[in-house]
Parts: sequence; structure tokens; C-alpha cells
Amino acid sequence: MEQISQVLTDARHPRPMVVAQKIFETLHRPHLGADEITTRTKSRLMLVLVKQLQPLVEEIAAYDKLIEALFLTHADSVLFRSLPRAGKRLAPRMLAEIGDDGPELRKLS
Repeated sequence: MEQISQVLTDARHPRPMVVAQKIFETLHRPHLGADEITTRTKSRLMLVLVKQLQPLVEEIAAYDKLIEALFLTHADSVLFRSLPRAGKRLAPRMLAEIGDDGPELRKLS
């Protein structure tokens, strides 16, 4: 509470001690409250949702690997990887967005 009061004092608040006390009490009040049945029910729902998301996360990982493999086999991948801050996610996306116009891009590399 002293730190809050000091910040308010430094900011020239007219009542730093009173406001600091209110802020301190608000911060230390319980924020969420639920009975035991609601907590158990929502916990179970969360576990079901996580189980549903796991296959999706695995598919996205497989898709990312495929994109990376296709990108690395592309003739212009070296050019796009050499761009500053392109990284392994941005470079393939840039190649997909810009496309390849055949020999024109290869002349730049």
C-alpha cells in the first residue's frame, strides 16, 4: 500500500492515502467466486474442450511441416529466407503472397 500511496503522492493526488487504501482493498478482494458444483462442471467442460483441440493442434503441426518442406524445395526459397527478419514462418507466407513469376525472381538472387 505504501508504494501505491507514494505513486499517488508523486502524481500530486489530493487524497493519496484514502485512494491507496481503496486500491489496495480492491486488488486483494476475491475476483471470481463460484460454488463447488459450478467449478467441477466447468473444469470437466474445459477438459473436454482440450481433448477436442488436441487433434487440431496436431493437424496444424503436420500442415506446418508440409508447408516448410514445399517451401524448401522451391527455387526461390533461398531468396525469401535471405530477407531480413523473414524467418521460417514469414518467408513461406511472403512467397505465397508474392508468388513466383518464374525467372524474374531468380535473377534477383
